[in-house]
Amino acid sequence: VRRDMVKIPSTLEVDVEDVTEAAQHIRFARPLLLSEVLGMEAALPAQAEILEGPSGPAVFESAWVPRLRRGQRLQLHGHSHAWRVLASAPSSGRHFLLSSTYQGRFRQRPRQFKGVQELVAGLRPGRPLRVVVTQDCEGQGEDVPPLCMGDRLEARGLQGNGPGTRLLCHRHGGEEEEGEGEELLLPLDLGGGFVEEACDSKKYGLAELLEQQPLPCEVRVVAPDPGLERDALGALPALRLEARLDQPFLVGSFCEEPEEGFEIPPRWLDLSLQLSEGPVHPPAPCTRRSRVEELTEAFYYQLLAQLPGSPAPPPPRPPKPAQAGTGPGGRRPSAHRPPVPGPLPMSACPAPPLLPLPALPQPSTPSQDGRRRPPRDAGIDSNSTEHDYETVDDNVQKTIRKMQAIFPF
Repeated sequence: VRRDMVKIPSTLEVDVEDVTEAAQHIRFARPLLLSEVLGMEAALPAQAEILEGPSGPAVFESAWVPRLRRGQRLQLHGHSHAWRVLASAPSSGRHFLLSSTYQGRFRQRPRQFKGVQELVAGLRPGRPLRVVVTQDCEGQGEDVPPLCMGDRLEARGLQGNGPGTRLLCHRHGGEEEEGEGEELLLPLDLGGGFVEEACDSKKYGLAELLEQQPLPCEVRVVAPDPGLERDALGALPALRLEARLDQPFLVGSFCEEPEEGFEIPPRWLDLSLQLSEGPVHPPAPCTRRSRVEELTEAFYYQLLAQLPGSPAPPPPRPPKPAQAGTGPGGRRPSAHRPPVPGPLPMSACPAPPLLPLPALPQPSTPSQDGRRRPPRDAGIDSNSTEHDYETVDDNVQKTIRKMQAIFPF
């Protein structure tokens, strides 16, 4: 079934018959996109058959997503009223989408700051920010004293304008000097490390946490969702809640499993389908499986780039392929191989030097019997002026005399 309009050229010779009156009882199937069903609330609930599955990149790492293929029959029950929170686990690199129906409990984690600039960004109106220095920091002359590990600071606000803006902090004294301390004006470019003094041990639900804590924030799941058979968030040491999303979702289920439902985002997972007149079970299915959806890494960065005012960090660089001549793990062997030079241009190629002429052998007087002289005794000095020569053939002697005539010595 095609969704686009088919244009028949007028030059095509075909027989056309008007069957309008005879086909009044025939209902032609109209293909729809799932995103178009969002605006057809009066037509839901309804049964539907998938004509073409999602064509975009994968969104969820869920088992029900690969079942959205051609020929699969669905039950569409209506709109979902839940909102979502984008979250990521820094320790494992996994990314999640949490529904507002998630029943787990959270506890705030103390925030960490790298430098005074991040301290300024962490200030909230009407709420003091108390931190502990976790890294020694050298001072800047007499105006900025050094900060030592364990110092307790309370950031109070900014003072000054322009390049001379400073952060006003109060450094508390020791435990025996409670209430005493000194005022510090820290420049914004000062480094160091700080961790927030968190005294809140209360357990929060997701909606209550977002009312108390602005996003982004770091939390830890201290009580997993009891309605989930396996809550993936309970085993994570930390979870970063990044942004709240109000993306529309539809509640659906497979016709062969009407009790187990899922929530699908039509604008992210759009597909082509046609509505049918089959009956729909009146009770809405349970959508526990959609309380926590794990996102694919590619879609997470694509979604993060679309958030307003949130520059998306680049995805991790894939490992470089092993080059030729490298050993396992991408390391080159220890033996050094000189590089093979490329061909030089004609003007840069020097002419090969002329080889010197070989030294001509000196003629020697043959012995009487034409054989080599007997070897000397072992006791005779090897530096003697007498030398032994083999008998030279007559043809060789003639050649030598001709060359001597050409090259006089």
